Amino acid sequence: MTTTTTTTTLEDAIHMLAEPLYSIIDSGCIQSYPSFYCKVCRLLGALMKQKHHEEEDKEETSQQPPKGDDDDDDNNNNEMEMEIGDETYNFLQTFLVPSLSVFGPNPALSSELWSVLKLLPYATRYRLYSDWRGSGLEQDALHPSSNKSLVQARCEMEAGKAARYSLKRLSKDNVRDMGRQISKVTHSNPLVVLSTILNQIESYGNLIEMMVEAVRFVTPLSLDVLGFCILQRLSLGSNEKTTSSNRSRLKGDGVNVSQWLASIEAFTGAFYKKCPDVEFRGILCFLIHRLSEGHVVELGVLRTLLKTAGGYGFADYTSSASLSKEQLVGRTGSQLLKRETFAFGVEEKLNPKSSRLIRSILQSDGMGVTMLILLAQVRSRILFYQESMTARPKPIKLLGNLFDTCQCVLGLLLEFLTVSMEREKGNEIALSKFGEFMPSLVALQKEYGLDWEVAWMLCRPAIRAAGMEEGKLKEQLDLLESYLSDPDCQHMFSKTSCARVAPELFQLFYSNATYDIQCPIESYEAEINRLKEKVDRLTHLQKGGANAAGAKAVLAATAAAAGATQSEINRATQFSRADEEELLRATNNTSNLSSDLSKHKNHYKSTCEHIQAKKDAVFQSKTEESPPSMAHIFLSDCVFPRCSLTPDDAMYCAQFASLVHKMETPGFSTLSYVDGLISAVSGTLFCVTEGEAANIAVLLCETWQTLSRWRYDEKSYEEEVAQKPGCFMEKDALEEGSGGKGAAVAVSYSGYKSLYSKWHATIGEAALGCLKSSEYIQTRASLIVLTRMVNSFPTQPAIGEKLIDALAPLQEDSYPLKDITAMAQSYKTLVTKARNEGVWKEEDASARTKREAMDKAAQEERKNAAKKRFEEMKVESEEITAQVGDFVGRDRGRTGGRDERGRTSGRSTPAPVAHKFEPAAGKSMPNTNRTATADSNRDSSRRGGDEVKRGSGGGGGGREREKERQQVPGDWRADGGGGSNADGGRRRGGRSLEGRWERGAEGGSKRERSPPRDMGGRENDRDEHPSKRQRMDRDGGGGGERGGGGRGRPR
Repeated sequence: MTTTTTTTTLEDAIHMLAEPLYSIIDSGCIQSYPSFYCKVCRLLGALMKQKHHEEEDKEETSQQPPKGDDDDDDNNNNEMEMEIGDETYNFLQTFLVPSLSVFGPNPALSSELWSVLKLLPYATRYRLYSDWRGSGLEQDALHPSSNKSLVQARCEMEAGKAARYSLKRLSKDNVRDMGRQISKVTHSNPLVVLSTILNQIESYGNLIEMMVEAVRFVTPLSLDVLGFCILQRLSLGSNEKTTSSNRSRLKGDGVNVSQWLASIEAFTGAFYKKCPDVEFRGILCFLIHRLSEGHVVELGVLRTLLKTAGGYGFADYTSSASLSKEQLVGRTGSQLLKRETFAFGVEEKLNPKSSRLIRSILQSDGMGVTMLILLAQVRSRILFYQESMTARPKPIKLLGNLFDTCQCVLGLLLEFLTVSMEREKGNEIALSKFGEFMPSLVALQKEYGLDWEVAWMLCRPAIRAAGMEEGKLKEQLDLLESYLSDPDCQHMFSKTSCARVAPELFQLFYSNATYDIQCPIESYEAEINRLKEKVDRLTHLQKGGANAAGAKAVLAATAAAAGATQSEINRATQFSRADEEELLRATNNTSNLSSDLSKHKNHYKSTCEHIQAKKDAVFQSKTEESPPSMAHIFLSDCVFPRCSLTPDDAMYCAQFASLVHKMETPGFSTLSYVDGLISAVSGTLFCVTEGEAANIAVLLCETWQTLSRWRYDEKSYEEEVAQKPGCFMEKDALEEGSGGKGAAVAVSYSGYKSLYSKWHATIGEAALGCLKSSEYIQTRASLIVLTRMVNSFPTQPAIGEKLIDALAPLQEDSYPLKDITAMAQSYKTLVTKARNEGVWKEEDASARTKREAMDKAAQEERKNAAKKRFEEMKVESEEITAQVGDFVGRDRGRTGGRDERGRTSGRSTPAPVAHKFEPAAGKSMPNTNRTATADSNRDSSRRGGDEVKRGSGGGGGGREREKERQQVPGDWRADGGGGSNADGGRRRGGRSLEGRWERGAEGGSKRERSPPRDMGGRENDRDEHPSKRQRMDRDGGGGGERGGGGRGRPR
């Protein structure tokens, strides 16, 4: 007897289950059988895995190359992805996924469904989520066009109501509790809840941090749905009720990014940093699609991903104008030096896992290289791209912002792909994977149509590493050398350049970076010393004792200044786990920076030796050209195209020109190069973006500092310039201006002074023209350049005074552009400070003395005016005091008498009235507490005799009452506020309602000023029931005769 075993396949199971389960969808009765739903999910999951393994066995071939052992776990977020047939997809779309909405909060059901969906590619899952969402959620699900059942619509509305209820009560203090409540709702209806959360984030950007903390409690299925919701928001740009119409990605001004898009960008970076395992390949594919269409508004999403989740915020330069001198110099060093100098030692906590995952996704299938090439292509199209012939032209400011954003993201992505956070072999692995997909320089030029300088920028990391690596990186260098010697390369430059200049110049200039030709030893040493001080401080704090007293005092003072309580101050002065992590980080970074410094010195030395060996052939002309002509070719084909890309490239151009000058390179005329540079920059200020202006300002500032030193130090000029190859200029250009022709002559110091004055006037006239222009970009570009050069330009007072006068209209309140007004005011302060510190070196002594005298007089006048205002305020204060009186004592009584901890020391009663209380005509005094009034009457009767003897009312001493009466103005004393028999005709111990009211208030004031008592006191009367206080008054709980008003004495 033989037994046959039949194996159930995935298609067979779907065929058996589909028809009966489809019939119960509208009724929603599946919600009563959660165990059956779990079994169906487990069955499908097992059959899908079985089918996947069978397909792998059939397609298994020995020719497949093995995967590398690096980043194996990070290549994909899902280990297994399989395609499914239409019947299986229909079952998931129609029954399995929508049925989750009708169940109550049950994380087990969500986990079982995720065990099935995680086997599918992310594109298939996102299609299922889109079908699950349908034409709308909650009320929109009731639309006639919707195919959702009423049960599912009702569950969605209940989930949305619960989510909004929790979100209204969400705060930083209860984010954990509310996060757990929100996660309970997302178990069954993640689309509804997460869409509501994104709606809130789009309107209120301050919720991002709390929402990221709240979603940590949700299930993996909900996290995957959140990734889909983010992609949907970016792609549709729509809210819940208008899914068919796109929202504008720009604000009403048509220039700045809208609030909803900026909030989504920030949330995306923070979310993927917290949850790096969530799928984000869909977002990257969406960005690639938008770039291919020429749209760059959504590039903020990619920038935030690289900065926040990738941990490369140090490589971003949102505005080059905001970078300080220390940050610029630090960017010429190692990656660790960049990190330390960018945030001035305050390093944000990184997530290595998220950074590693993002890099692995970008490196897989060349996705990152594809984005780089698209960014480079779109960059050149932004200024001229128009959606249609009838479309309205974009504002110039918007075009400039998009161009700068594209260039900034291009540099950030390039560094992210080529420089790894792992120090040992991370860079080698990153460069090898980058070189596998990056086309050659020839292909970038001929096939992709990239600009010459951008193509070099993309290939430079591989070319720099070609000397140390073999394989494809070595092929890049060989192909480069053969290409540069090819006659076809002349279409990259002008025919004149290719005919005159040797190709070694372009290779030498474009293949190096700032790291190769500059070693910031001072920045390395400064950061090492700072980290050593931090290590010493944390070590002393860890050991405790007398050595930690100073560190604790500083921490305590800092915490106290921030408004911390005593317990918080105590915690701040203790060595915590965060201090331990910071100590470890500082110790490691100190050692790593020392190693980087030694390595950088050796590399810098070898690069200089390489340039020194080739300097004789670099600037040698193929024809009989003079050195000044060669300098102009070097400027037009090398320096100027590259200096506007990034601040690092601008710094490199300045350092390269300085280096070849110091090496006394034959054929390089430094003065001719400077003359052409200043002439070109002066004209360029009228047609550059903000980012380009900031980069050019870096080049001009670095160059001008050297020129200014030569101008005002004759010895430096004679030692560094005179009789060197760089001092030759064409005679006609020296006498009449740039562009002349003639024999090259050496420039003496007196001739250099004339050249300096000409250059100074050229920059000044260009800046004045931009400041007086009506174009926003021109004015802003001029202020950016002038602010960067404020410590070295202007040095001549004539130009300086003109610049200050040109700033006056920009600082007026009527000027419409407030950001320009702020920049003008800032530059006015900086240039005035620089002038006072002696930057205006050519200012006459008499003019300086006269100006200082005027400034001193103006300062004295301001001082006298302030003193006069202070005296007037003092007199006015005295007059007010004389009219109102000093109520310090009574104010202290009104507070109820508080000790140093702010606790009440007596019963809080109404403050003494300043005038007699009179009810309205025809009305009686309101009496809401008859018992208290009766007690007051009895107390007044008993105190009557004693008060006459003491000469005061309500339980106070006669001398104290007389002193208070003297401080009160006469019209108030006549109103009955004094307390004697003559004041306002008030009767002692009588039945007058007015008298009882005033004496009750006065007695309360005296009781409030009484000291607290240990036993039977009233420091806690505020929390007691009123009836208990009345019994205490009757039984003697009020204290002594004089201190408490005399209440409680036995009859």
